[in-house]
Amino acid sequence: MRRQVGLRDIVRVIIPPLVHRICLGIGSWLFLVLWTVSEMASVMMTGRNVWPMGENQFYFWATGFSCLICLPILLWMKRTDERRKPMIRYTRSGGWTFLYIPILGMLSAAGVNNVISLTAIDRYFTGYEEAAQSLYSTGIWGELLILGLLVPAVEELVYRGLTYERMKDILSPRAAALWCSLIFGVLHGNATQGIYAFCLSFGMIYVKERYKTMAAPILFHMGANIYSVIVTETDWFSWMISSWEMFLAATVLALALAFLVLWRISEDVWAEKIRV
Repeated sequence: MRRQVGLRDIVRVIIPPLVHRICLGIGSWLFLVLWTVSEMASVMMTGRNVWPMGENQFYFWATGFSCLICLPILLWMKRTDERRKPMIRYTRSGGWTFLYIPILGMLSAAGVNNVISLTAIDRYFTGYEEAAQSLYSTGIWGELLILGLLVPAVEELVYRGLTYERMKDILSPRAAALWCSLIFGVLHGNATQGIYAFCLSFGMIYVKERYKTMAAPILFHMGANIYSVIVTETDWFSWMISSWEMFLAATVLALALAFLVLWRISEDVWAEKIRV
């Protein structure tokens, strides 16, 4: 029987997302200061701006800079939480099974994104277009670095590494998964991204519990974000939107393959506790 939830438990759960938000704010301010100083110095020395940026580009690089500030803080918080619990180590299935995870992330991103497009949710809620312009404004290589690698590592530490694990101390695993996913969705700032993040969060939690390592949800998140960058910045998937029938077929195929990968994970992946 789980103990009654108190104020201290609630505060402990909301601290990781709060720290994340504070780091984003402080990081953006520091980035603005550094960028302003560097631009003033370049104008004084060369007579021109070395790194001119629009509002969307500034937001993008400020986000990456903020993640670099946030990452060591989150790692310290995660390490502190782990020290408070009995040390548990696992023996796992072969390392090759980790290949399933980014593939599942990509297929899940494709399927969920297409379903949202088919329901036309984005027509009824605002905010997505503005967010997309800020995120996808720098070019594919910068987006792969920040959105594909850095942001997933930071967000997974915040939500699956800290928030979800702290929730499991006071809630059942299913309730913790639901509330963690809800918070993850709400904090994305707009309904379209929120629904997308809410759905994918369950996949990230599933692979975390199945593989018993933080590497699993990070790889899932990376796969999903890399897919989004590729779809936005290249024409590799232009065939998918050539007709309504093709789009629907691609959606069904993506979801079917995602469930196939989930089945293979349930069959091939295992993790057993080792006494320490």
